[in-house]
Amino acid sequence: AIAALDAVVGEANEALTTSQIFGLLNRAQLLSAGRDLYRWAQEREKPDADRAPGYQDRDRQFFTERLTQIDRRFVPATDRALFEGALAEYRKLPLDKRDAAFDTALTTIGLDRLYAETKLGDLQTRLGLMEMSAADIAASEDPFLKLAVALSPGDLERERIGKDRNGRLQKARAAHTKAMFAFAETQGRTLYPDANGSLRFTYGKIIGKARDGLAWTPFTTAEGLAEKHTGKTPFNAPAKMLEAISKKDYGRYASPEQGTMPVNYLSTVDITNGNSGSATLNAKGEFVGLAFDGTLDGVIADWWYEPSINRTIHVDSRFMLWTMDKIDGARRLLREMGVE
Repeated sequence: AIAALDAVVGEANEALTTSQIFGLLNRAQLLSAGRDLYRWAQEREKPDADRAPGYQDRDRQFFTERLTQIDRRFVPATDRALFEGALAEYRKLPLDKRDAAFDTALTTIGLDRLYAETKLGDLQTRLGLMEMSAADIAASEDPFLKLAVALSPGDLERERIGKDRNGRLQKARAAHTKAMFAFAETQGRTLYPDANGSLRFTYGKIIGKARDGLAWTPFTTAEGLAEKHTGKTPFNAPAKMLEAISKKDYGRYASPEQGTMPVNYLSTVDITNGNSGSATLNAKGEFVGLAFDGTLDGVIADWWYEPSINRTIHVDSRFMLWTMDKIDGARRLLREMGVE
Protein backbone atom coordinates (compact mmCIF):
# COMPACT_ATOMS: atom_id res chain seq x y z
CA ALA A 1 0.00 0.00 0.00
CA ILE A 2 2.84 2.41 0.84
CA ALA A 3 4.70 1.67 -2.38
CA ALA A 4 1.53 2.09 -4.45
CA LEU A 5 0.72 5.40 -2.78
CA ASP A 6 4.29 6.67 -3.17
CA ALA A 7 4.21 5.85 -6.88
CA VAL A 8 1.01 7.82 -7.54
CA VAL A 9 2.13 10.70 -5.32
CA GLY A 10 5.41 10.90 -7.27
CA GLU A 11 3.47 10.96 -10.52
CA ALA A 12 1.14 13.65 -9.14
CA ASN A 13 4.05 15.81 -7.96
CA GLU A 14 5.68 15.68 -11.37
CA ALA A 15 2.39 16.52 -13.06
CA LEU A 16 1.80 19.39 -10.64
CA THR A 17 5.00 21.12 -11.72
CA THR A 18 4.00 20.86 -15.37
CA SER A 19 0.46 22.02 -14.59
CA GLN A 20 1.72 25.07 -12.70
CA ILE A 21 3.93 26.07 -15.61
CA PHE A 22 1.01 25.78 -18.04
CA GLY A 23 -0.97 27.88 -15.59
CA LEU A 24 1.74 30.54 -15.76
CA LEU A 25 0.75 31.13 -19.40
CA ASN A 26 -2.39 32.76 -18.02
CA ARG A 27 -0.18 35.66 -16.93
CA ALA A 28 -1.22 36.87 -20.38
CA GLN A 29 -4.66 37.93 -19.21
CA LEU A 30 -6.16 37.99 -22.70
CA LEU A 31 -4.90 34.46 -23.33
CA SER A 32 -6.51 33.41 -20.06
CA ALA A 33 -9.76 35.06 -21.17
CA GLY A 34 -9.51 33.36 -24.55
CA ARG A 35 -9.01 29.93 -22.98
CA ASP A 36 -11.99 30.52 -20.71
CA LEU A 37 -14.21 31.79 -23.53
CA TYR A 38 -13.44 28.89 -25.84
CA ARG A 39 -14.11 26.40 -23.04
CA TRP A 40 -17.32 28.30 -22.21
CA ALA A 41 -18.46 27.93 -25.83
CA GLN A 42 -17.56 24.23 -25.88
CA GLU A 43 -19.43 23.52 -22.65
CA ARG A 44 -22.52 25.42 -23.83
CA GLU A 45 -22.98 22.77 -26.51
CA LYS A 46 -23.82 20.27 -23.74
CA PRO A 47 -26.91 20.07 -21.50
CA ASP A 48 -26.37 22.35 -18.52
CA ALA A 49 -26.16 19.47 -16.03
CA ASP A 50 -23.38 17.82 -18.06
CA ARG A 51 -21.13 20.87 -18.23
CA ALA A 52 -17.90 21.17 -16.27
CA PRO A 53 -18.05 23.14 -12.99
CA GLY A 54 -17.59 26.85 -13.63
CA TYR A 55 -19.26 26.72 -17.04
CA GLN A 56 -22.90 26.15 -16.12
CA ASP A 57 -25.72 28.66 -16.39
CA ARG A 58 -25.44 29.39 -12.68
CA ASP A 59 -21.82 30.49 -13.26
CA ARG A 60 -22.67 33.13 -15.88
CA GLN A 61 -22.59 36.08 -13.48
CA PHE A 62 -19.26 35.05 -11.96
CA PHE A 63 -17.84 34.36 -15.44
CA THR A 64 -18.96 37.81 -16.62
CA GLU A 65 -17.40 39.49 -13.59
CA ARG A 66 -14.11 37.68 -14.22
CA LEU A 67 -14.01 38.98 -17.78
CA THR A 68 -14.93 42.47 -16.58
CA GLN A 69 -12.21 42.62 -13.93
CA ILE A 70 -9.53 42.43 -16.62
CA ASP A 71 -10.19 46.10 -17.41
CA ARG A 72 -8.96 47.15 -13.97
CA ARG A 73 -5.55 45.54 -14.26
CA PHE A 74 -4.65 45.06 -17.93
CA VAL A 75 -1.64 47.10 -19.07
CA PRO A 76 -0.30 45.72 -22.38
CA ALA A 77 3.40 46.39 -21.69
CA THR A 78 3.26 44.86 -18.22
CA ASP A 79 1.15 41.96 -19.42
CA ARG A 80 3.63 41.21 -22.19
CA ALA A 81 6.58 41.30 -19.80
CA LEU A 82 4.83 38.82 -17.48
CA PHE A 83 3.91 36.60 -20.43
CA GLU A 84 7.50 36.57 -21.68
CA GLY A 85 8.63 35.53 -18.19
CA ALA A 86 6.05 32.75 -18.19
CA LEU A 87 7.17 31.61 -21.63
CA ALA A 88 10.77 31.44 -20.41
CA GLU A 89 9.67 29.01 -17.69
CA TYR A 90 7.49 27.07 -20.13
CA ARG A 91 10.40 26.61 -22.54
CA LYS A 92 12.42 24.92 -19.81
CA LEU A 93 10.03 21.98 -19.99
CA PRO A 94 11.20 18.91 -21.93
CA LEU A 95 9.75 18.88 -25.45
CA ASP A 96 7.52 15.92 -24.64
CA LYS A 97 5.91 17.95 -21.83
CA ARG A 98 5.24 21.00 -23.99
CA ASP A 99 2.25 21.64 -26.25
CA ALA A 100 3.34 21.35 -29.89
CA ALA A 101 0.18 23.00 -31.26
CA PHE A 102 0.67 25.99 -28.94
CA ASP A 103 4.36 26.27 -29.87
CA THR A 104 3.52 26.27 -33.58
CA ALA A 105 0.74 28.85 -33.21
CA LEU A 106 2.89 31.16 -31.09
CA THR A 107 5.82 30.96 -33.54
CA THR A 108 3.49 31.73 -36.45
CA ILE A 109 1.79 34.67 -34.77
CA GLY A 110 4.67 36.20 -32.77
CA LEU A 111 4.38 38.38 -29.69
CA ASP A 112 4.22 41.66 -31.63
CA ARG A 113 1.14 40.65 -33.59
CA LEU A 114 -0.33 39.01 -30.52
CA TYR A 115 -0.64 42.31 -28.67
CA ALA A 116 -1.04 44.65 -31.65
CA GLU A 117 -3.88 42.86 -33.44
CA THR A 118 -6.03 41.43 -30.63
CA LYS A 119 -9.48 42.84 -29.91
CA LEU A 120 -9.83 41.07 -26.58
CA GLY A 121 -8.64 44.16 -24.75
CA ASP A 122 -12.13 45.60 -25.31
CA LEU A 123 -14.66 44.60 -22.66
CA GLN A 124 -17.67 44.50 -24.96
CA THR A 125 -15.78 42.25 -27.37
CA ARG A 126 -15.00 39.82 -24.54
CA LEU A 127 -18.57 39.80 -23.28
CA GLY A 128 -19.92 39.36 -26.81
CA LEU A 129 -17.81 36.24 -27.26
CA MET A 130 -19.78 34.59 -24.47
CA GLU A 131 -22.65 34.21 -26.94
CA MET A 132 -20.56 32.83 -29.81
CA SER A 133 -20.31 29.16 -30.72
CA ALA A 134 -17.13 27.14 -30.38
CA ALA A 135 -16.93 26.95 -34.18
CA ASP A 136 -17.15 30.75 -34.49
CA ILE A 137 -14.38 31.25 -31.95
CA ALA A 138 -12.23 28.60 -33.63
CA ALA A 139 -12.64 30.51 -36.93
CA SER A 140 -11.68 33.86 -35.37
CA GLU A 141 -8.59 35.66 -36.60
CA ASP A 142 -7.90 37.19 -33.20
CA PRO A 143 -4.35 36.09 -32.30
CA PHE A 144 -5.07 35.40 -28.63
CA LEU A 145 -8.10 33.33 -29.56
CA LYS A 146 -5.95 31.39 -32.03
CA LEU A 147 -3.54 30.57 -29.20
CA ALA A 148 -6.42 29.58 -26.93
CA VAL A 149 -7.87 27.26 -29.58
CA ALA A 150 -4.42 25.72 -30.15
CA LEU A 151 -4.07 25.03 -26.42
CA SER A 152 -7.58 23.60 -26.01
CA PRO A 153 -7.00 19.94 -27.03
CA GLY A 154 -3.97 19.71 -24.75
CA ASP A 155 -5.82 21.43 -21.90
CA LEU A 156 -8.67 18.93 -22.16
CA GLU A 157 -6.29 15.98 -22.36
CA ARG A 158 -4.29 17.16 -19.35
CA GLU A 159 -7.57 17.58 -17.47
CA ARG A 160 -8.66 14.03 -18.42
CA ILE A 161 -5.32 12.57 -17.31
CA GLY A 162 -5.52 14.56 -14.09
CA LYS A 163 -8.97 13.19 -13.25
CA ASP A 164 -7.75 9.65 -13.89
CA ARG A 165 -4.69 10.23 -11.70
CA ASN A 166 -6.82 11.71 -8.90
CA GLY A 167 -9.02 8.62 -8.98
CA ARG A 168 -6.00 6.35 -8.68
CA LEU A 169 -4.63 8.56 -5.91
CA GLN A 170 -7.84 8.28 -3.90
CA LYS A 171 -7.83 4.52 -4.34
CA ALA A 172 -4.20 4.27 -3.20
CA ARG A 173 -4.86 6.52 -0.20
CA ALA A 174 -7.87 4.42 0.80
CA ALA A 175 -5.74 1.25 0.76
CA HIS A 176 -3.00 3.01 2.75
CA THR A 177 -5.48 4.32 5.33
CA LYS A 178 -7.03 0.86 5.70
CA ALA A 179 -3.56 -0.55 6.36
CA MET A 180 -2.87 2.19 8.94
CA PHE A 181 -6.07 1.31 10.80
CA ALA A 182 -5.14 -2.37 10.77
CA PHE A 183 -1.62 -1.67 12.03
CA ALA A 184 -2.87 0.66 14.78
CA GLU A 185 -5.26 -2.06 15.93
CA THR A 186 -2.38 -4.49 16.36
CA GLN A 187 -0.71 -1.89 18.60
CA GLY A 188 -3.83 -1.46 20.72
CA ARG A 189 -4.42 2.14 19.68
CA THR A 190 -6.61 4.20 17.35
CA LEU A 191 -5.71 6.75 14.70
CA TYR A 192 -6.01 10.50 15.24
CA PRO A 193 -9.45 11.62 13.94
CA ASP A 194 -9.05 13.09 10.48
CA ALA A 195 -11.15 13.15 7.29
CA ASN A 196 -9.46 13.96 3.98
CA GLY A 197 -7.11 16.43 5.67
CA SER A 198 -9.91 18.42 7.32
CA LEU A 199 -10.41 17.80 11.02
CA ARG A 200 -13.97 16.98 12.02
CA PHE A 201 -13.43 16.94 15.80
CA THR A 202 -10.61 17.94 18.10
CA TYR A 203 -10.38 18.97 21.72
CA GLY A 204 -8.24 21.00 24.10
CA LYS A 205 -8.27 23.45 26.99
CA ILE A 206 -8.38 27.23 27.23
CA ILE A 207 -4.87 28.20 28.26
CA GLY A 208 -2.39 30.97 27.51
CA LYS A 209 1.32 30.57 26.96
CA ALA A 210 4.52 32.25 28.01
CA ARG A 211 8.17 32.35 27.09
CA ASP A 212 11.07 34.50 28.24
CA GLY A 213 9.97 38.13 28.05
CA LEU A 214 6.52 37.40 26.63
CA ALA A 215 3.26 36.25 28.21
CA TRP A 216 -0.08 35.68 26.48
CA THR A 217 -3.07 35.52 28.79
CA PRO A 218 -5.85 33.06 27.94
CA PHE A 219 -8.35 35.86 27.17
CA THR A 220 -8.17 39.24 25.45
CA THR A 221 -10.71 41.83 26.58
CA ALA A 222 -12.77 44.71 25.27
CA GLU A 223 -10.41 47.17 26.95
CA GLY A 224 -7.51 45.60 25.07
CA LEU A 225 -9.39 46.06 21.81
CA ALA A 226 -9.77 49.77 22.57
CA GLU A 227 -6.08 50.08 23.52
CA LYS A 228 -5.02 48.67 20.16
CA HIS A 229 -7.26 51.04 18.19
CA THR A 230 -5.25 53.22 15.79
CA GLY A 231 -7.91 54.13 13.25
CA LYS A 232 -6.07 52.21 10.56
CA THR A 233 -6.63 48.66 9.33
CA PRO A 234 -6.55 46.21 11.05
CA PHE A 235 -6.90 48.21 14.26
CA ASN A 236 -9.84 50.41 13.24
CA ALA A 237 -12.67 49.59 15.63
CA PRO A 238 -16.02 51.30 14.89
CA ALA A 239 -16.71 54.48 16.86
CA LYS A 240 -19.91 52.98 18.29
CA MET A 241 -17.93 50.05 19.62
CA LEU A 242 -15.29 52.26 21.21
CA GLU A 243 -17.98 54.37 22.86
CA ALA A 244 -19.69 51.30 24.33
CA ILE A 245 -16.35 50.01 25.65
CA SER A 246 -15.55 53.36 27.27
CA LYS A 247 -18.90 53.17 29.11
CA LYS A 248 -18.36 49.46 29.90
CA ASP A 249 -21.77 48.86 28.39
CA TYR A 250 -21.42 45.09 28.26
CA GLY A 251 -24.77 44.11 29.70
CA ARG A 252 -25.29 40.39 30.17
CA TYR A 253 -22.28 39.60 27.98
CA ALA A 254 -19.70 40.49 30.63
CA SER A 255 -17.80 37.71 32.38
CA PRO A 256 -18.34 37.82 36.19
CA GLU A 257 -14.98 36.06 36.71
CA GLN A 258 -13.09 38.63 34.64
CA GLY A 259 -15.12 41.72 35.45
CA THR A 260 -15.18 42.66 31.78
CA MET A 261 -16.16 41.24 28.41
CA PRO A 262 -13.85 38.72 26.75
CA VAL A 263 -13.13 39.14 23.03
CA ASN A 264 -10.86 36.25 22.00
CA TYR A 265 -9.29 33.31 23.79
CA LEU A 266 -6.48 30.82 23.24
CA SER A 267 -6.76 27.06 23.46
CA THR A 268 -4.72 23.93 22.81
CA VAL A 269 -7.26 22.79 20.20
CA ASP A 270 -5.53 21.47 17.07
CA ILE A 271 -6.64 23.03 13.76
CA THR A 272 -5.62 22.99 10.12
CA ASN A 273 -6.39 24.92 6.94
CA GLY A 274 -10.14 25.05 6.42
CA ASN A 275 -11.03 25.05 10.12
CA SER A 276 -11.60 28.81 10.25
CA GLY A 277 -15.16 29.39 11.39
CA SER A 278 -15.46 26.02 13.12
CA ALA A 279 -17.82 26.00 16.09
CA THR A 280 -16.21 25.70 19.52
CA LEU A 281 -18.16 23.85 22.20
CA ASN A 282 -17.44 23.64 25.92
CA ALA A 283 -17.48 20.45 27.95
CA LYS A 284 -21.28 20.74 28.26
CA GLY A 285 -21.75 20.93 24.51
CA GLU A 286 -22.61 24.64 24.65
CA PHE A 287 -21.55 26.95 21.83
CA VAL A 288 -18.82 29.25 23.17
CA GLY A 289 -17.12 30.67 20.09
CA LEU A 290 -15.61 30.18 16.66
CA ALA A 291 -12.07 29.06 15.86
CA PHE A 292 -10.57 31.46 13.35
CA ASP A 293 -6.77 31.33 13.40
CA GLY A 294 -3.62 29.85 14.85
CA THR A 295 -0.66 31.67 16.36
CA LEU A 296 2.19 32.44 13.98
CA ASP A 297 4.79 30.39 15.83
CA GLY A 298 2.45 27.41 15.75
CA VAL A 299 2.24 26.94 11.97
CA ILE A 300 4.34 23.79 12.35
CA ALA A 301 1.12 22.13 13.60
CA ASP A 302 0.29 20.90 10.10
CA TRP A 303 3.30 18.59 10.47
CA TRP A 304 3.87 18.31 14.21
CA TYR A 305 1.80 19.38 17.19
CA GLU A 306 3.91 20.98 19.91
CA PRO A 307 1.82 21.62 23.07
CA SER A 308 4.11 24.34 24.39
CA ILE A 309 3.59 26.64 21.40
CA ASN A 310 0.54 25.52 19.43
CA ARG A 311 -2.52 27.61 20.19
CA THR A 312 -5.79 28.19 18.38
CA ILE A 313 -7.43 31.62 18.56
CA HIS A 314 -11.21 31.67 19.07
CA VAL A 315 -13.59 34.60 19.05
CA ASP A 316 -15.70 34.45 22.22
CA SER A 317 -19.43 33.93 21.64
CA ARG A 318 -20.17 36.66 24.21
CA PHE A 319 -18.28 39.21 22.11
CA MET A 320 -20.13 38.08 18.97
CA LEU A 321 -23.53 38.40 20.65
CA TRP A 322 -22.61 41.77 22.17
CA THR A 323 -21.55 43.08 18.75
CA MET A 324 -24.80 41.89 17.17
CA ASP A 325 -26.88 43.34 20.02
CA LYS A 326 -25.19 46.58 21.08
CA ILE A 327 -23.24 47.59 17.97
CA ASP A 328 -24.98 46.28 14.86
CA GLY A 329 -28.53 46.11 16.16
CA ALA A 330 -29.05 42.66 14.64
CA ARG A 331 -31.91 41.84 16.98
CA ARG A 332 -33.78 39.82 14.36
CA LEU A 333 -30.83 37.43 14.11
CA LEU A 334 -30.65 37.13 17.88
CA ARG A 335 -34.36 36.27 18.02
CA GLU A 336 -33.91 33.77 15.19
CA MET A 337 -31.14 32.05 17.15
CA GLY A 338 -33.29 31.98 20.28
CA VAL A 339 -30.87 34.18 22.23
CA GLU A 340 -33.45 36.82 23.14
